[in-house]
Amino acid sequence: MEQRVLGRTGLRVSVLGYGAGAVGGLMVRGTAAEQEASLARAFEAGITYVDTAAFYGMGESEKSLGRALKALGADPILGTKVRLPPATRGDIAGAIAASLEASLRRLGRDSVDLFQLHDEIGTPEGMTVEQVLGEAVPALQRLRDQGKCRFLGITALGTVPALRKVLESGAFDTAQTPFNALNPSWLAPAHKGVVAQDFAQLGQVAAANGVGLIGIRILAAGALSGEEARHPVAMPEVAPIASAGSYAEDVAAARRLSPLVAEDVAGSLAELAIRYAAFAPGMGCALIGTASVGQLEAAIAAVGQGPLPPAAVARVAALLSWRVAAQKGALPLRGFGYLMVTATAWGLNWPVMKLLMRDWPPYAFRVVAALGAVSLLVAVAASQGDRLWPGRGQWGRLAVASVLNVSAWSVVAPLSLFWLDAAEAAIIAYTMPVWATVLAWPVLGERPGWQRFAGLGLGLSGVTLLMAGALSGGVAALAAKLPGVAAILCTALMFACGAVFTKRWPVAMPPVPLVAWQIAIGTLPAWVIAFGFETLDFGRVTWMGWGCLIYVAVVAQCAAYLAWFRALRLLPAGLAAMGSLLVPVIGVFSSAALLGEPLGMRHLMALVLTLGGVLLAARG
Repeated sequence: MEQRVLGRTGLRVSVLGYGAGAVGGLMVRGTAAEQEASLARAFEAGITYVDTAAFYGMGESEKSLGRALKALGADPILGTKVRLPPATRGDIAGAIAASLEASLRRLGRDSVDLFQLHDEIGTPEGMTVEQVLGEAVPALQRLRDQGKCRFLGITALGTVPALRKVLESGAFDTAQTPFNALNPSWLAPAHKGVVAQDFAQLGQVAAANGVGLIGIRILAAGALSGEEARHPVAMPEVAPIASAGSYAEDVAAARRLSPLVAEDVAGSLAELAIRYAAFAPGMGCALIGTASVGQLEAAIAAVGQGPLPPAAVARVAALLSWRVAAQKGALPLRGFGYLMVTATAWGLNWPVMKLLMRDWPPYAFRVVAALGAVSLLVAVAASQGDRLWPGRGQWGRLAVASVLNVSAWSVVAPLSLFWLDAAEAAIIAYTMPVWATVLAWPVLGERPGWQRFAGLGLGLSGVTLLMAGALSGGVAALAAKLPGVAAILCTALMFACGAVFTKRWPVAMPPVPLVAWQIAIGTLPAWVIAFGFETLDFGRVTWMGWGCLIYVAVVAQCAAYLAWFRALRLLPAGLAAMGSLLVPVIGVFSSAALLGEPLGMRHLMALVLTLGGVLLAARG
C-alpha cells in the first residue's frame, strides 16, 4: 500500500488508516476474534497507522486495541485523543494528563506516536482559541517532553477563523479533517448549492505550516455507500459532521453520484468515495472505520484501484451542484433504462426457453449457454483490463449472490416449465417484487412511501388479471400445476432475496467479471444435473434451437444480468424489483407472438396496470 510522509512529523503512514471509532464499531462492539482478524488483515495489506480515542466506546476501543495488538505482536503507528467536557475545563492541564495516563493503561503502552485534542475549537460547545493555545498546548507539550507522546494533533472541527489561528500557531503537527465527496472544502472549493460547512480550503494553511492532514468521515459515516441501513455492529444512529442536517439527506446526496458507478468509474459508491478522499491532493492518510472484515477488505480493494480520473472528480462536483441538488430525491433515468433492458430481455426469454426445450434437455442448454456467456464476459473483462479474481473476503458474498441471483433461474425455474405454460410461469415468477419490497424495508431501510405501495398494488393487479385467465381451468387443472407453481414461487423468493442481498452486501469487483463469476457459480448445479441425468444429441438441435441458445447466452444472461446489477446500483432494491413486473407482461405478449398463446383485451389491460404501477412506484 502506498506510504506517505505525514507533514513535518516525518512519519511514513499508509494512504488508508485504520479507524477504531464507534461509528463503524468493530473495535467497540465486535468480538475479540473479529477484532484481531481485522487488524491482522490491515497490517498484512500495508496499513501502518491506527487511530483511536478515549471517547470511543468510553474506553472500549482502546481496551480492544491494546488486547488485539498484544495478541498479534504488532506495533503500528498509533494515535489517540483526549476530549474535555465542560466540567473538566477548570483544570485543562490536569484533565489532559489524566486522560493520556488512562489511555496508555488501556492500550498497554508507555507512549503513543500521536496525541490529539478531540474538542471543537471556536464553537459554543468547544474550546476557545485561548484555552487551546494558552492551556491545552503547554500541557500537551509537557507530556511530549516526558516521552509519553511523540507528536501533537487536533481534530479540526470548529469555526474557520479559530481553526486558522490554531493551525498558524505552529503548536500542532497534524489535523484530523472531515473530508469526503459531499464536502471537500478542506482541500478544494466547496460544492455549489450543497448544504455543508465551508472550511475555505484550510488545507492550504495546514500545508504552509507543515501540518499533516488525516482525513476523517471519508464515507460520511457510511452515507456515501448510498444505503440507509446500518450494519448490526455499527452505531445505529449517527449525526453528520460538516455535511447535511441528517444522515438520510447525506444518503440522498450520495445517490446522486450513482451515474459514475453505472459508467464503471468505480465498482460501488463506497469505492468511489474512498478513492475520492484517499487520493485527494494534500491528503496524508484517510481513515476508514469498519464494522466487519468484509468492509475493511472492500476499502483495501478500493485504494488498490488508485486515484479517480480527474474528469470523474470534476463530475462529482457537477453531480452535487445546486442544479442537481434542486432535484433532491430524483432517481437517475439511466437506472430505469437498464431496468427496461432487463425486463425486455427476460420477458422474451420465457417463450425462448419453451422453444429451446423442444431441441435441448432443460439443463443441458443452461450449461452450454452459461459456458458461452462466461467465455464472452471474461474476454470483455480482459480487454477492458478488469481485475478478474474476487478479493479476499469476497468469496462468501459471491457464492450467496450467485445462488440467489442465478441458480434460481438456471436450476429451479426450468422445472416449472414441465407443468406450466411459459406465460403462466412468467406471471407467477414476478410476485418477486412483493417479497423484495417486504425484505428491503428491514434489511435496507427502504421504507416505501404511499406511491410505492400504490404502485405495487397496481402492478400486482395487472399480474393477477393475467393469472386469472391463465389459471382458469378449474381446481383439478390448478392442482396439476402445483409442482410448477411451487418451483416458480421458490425462484421468485430466491431472486427477491438476491436483489436485497446484492444491495446490502455488494461484491467489491468490476461488473463484467462479477456477472461472469455469478453465472459460472450459479449454474454449477445445472452442470451436475445435465451430466448426471440428461442425454444431449447435437444432431437433433435445429437452427431455431441454436438461435435461441445464442439469445439466452448473449442477451438473457450477459446483457440482462449486467443491466440488472447496474439498475440495482442506481435504484432502490424495492423499486427495481417492482420495475421487473414488466417481465411477465412482455413474456405474455412475446409468448403470443412466438408460441401462439392467447392474447386479448385482458392482456392489454394488464399491461396498462403494470406500467402504471411502475411509473407510480418511481415517484415514491
